[in-house]
Amino acid sequence: MRPALAALAAVLAGTACTDLDSPAAEDVVLQLTISPGALPADGFSSAQVVAEVDPRTEERYRDITFSTTLGSFPAGTSTGARTIVAAADASGRAVVVLRSAAQPGTATVTAEVRDGASVKFSRSVDVAFQAVAVSSVVVLELGALSAPADGETVTNAVARVAAALPAEQRMVTFATTVGTLGPSGGTSAQVRAGTDDIAAIGVVSPRTPATGTVTASVNNLTARRSLEFTHAYPDAMSLGVSGSLRLSASFGTKATLRAQLVRDVGSVTRGTEVVFTAVHDATGQEFGFWSAITSSDAAGQATAEFTPGNTPLRGESTIRARVSGSNVSAAVKVEIVP
Repeated sequence: MRPALAALAAVLAGTACTDLDSPAAEDVVLQLTISPGALPADGFSSAQVVAEVDPRTEERYRDITFSTTLGSFPAGTSTGARTIVAAADASGRAVVVLRSAAQPGTATVTAEVRDGASVKFSRSVDVAFQAVAVSSVVVLELGALSAPADGETVTNAVARVAAALPAEQRMVTFATTVGTLGPSGGTSAQVRAGTDDIAAIGVVSPRTPATGTVTASVNNLTARRSLEFTHAYPDAMSLGVSGSLRLSASFGTKATLRAQLVRDVGSVTRGTEVVFTAVHDATGQEFGFWSAITSSDAAGQATAEFTPGNTPLRGESTIRARVSGSNVSAAVKVEIVP
């Protein structure tokens, strides 16, 4: 038997005159070790806590009460339990597992030998919970770094969590500062990581260009990615003229042009600029005057009023609408008459 525990037999097994009211030094009667002596503050890493008493200790003193000021004992009676009682085995060892907290700090772990409500012997050891890199717990990946602000495009957000995360900690909280998440339409949502350690959700684009931040959080650790929502240009456009396609060469003539901008997915960004021109087919000469020009509205329509003026040009001409910043255009034929 080790000398350090020899006194324990005398005190707790009743083989010497020393009693519990006049005990030997606490580090002689009760020993406490923790391995490893420091843990990452990730909320799931663990250390083995061992309290040791003399194997001959009386039965009533073999229940060891463990407590911690930070972290928890996963085998406790509740989630996040900070106290637990474990019986010493035949060799005098009581072993429990300490789980780290999800924030840096120092935990003071204590083991006590009690006589009813009275603490007879106590030993404490400090354990450091050290700051960790977010990527060691959760990594966030986006399907794209940018997406059109069309109100419907979905960008996949995938969170990969540490394989060692216990089942009760595998819920990932996603959030976005711009756009919405998944079918719920909110700006935050929770998704449980599966056996493949992956949780995923779709980020739905807004209808206004902006730069947002998408986050994935686990155990107070948050991974972030920027997502740029860019101008949603049209994929196609149609152009029409209100009224007759035969226009008199006069300042008194006005024709309203309506350009309809459309996308295959979602809506064109409101305020998209459309440039209108009128060109005489035979000469290639541009002519006429434009007024009341509007950018696209919420429905994707842009309008303008055209006046031929007192042009000497006669015959077929082409009125064209072109979307600034893209190759999308549309045209309509008109005839200029006296």
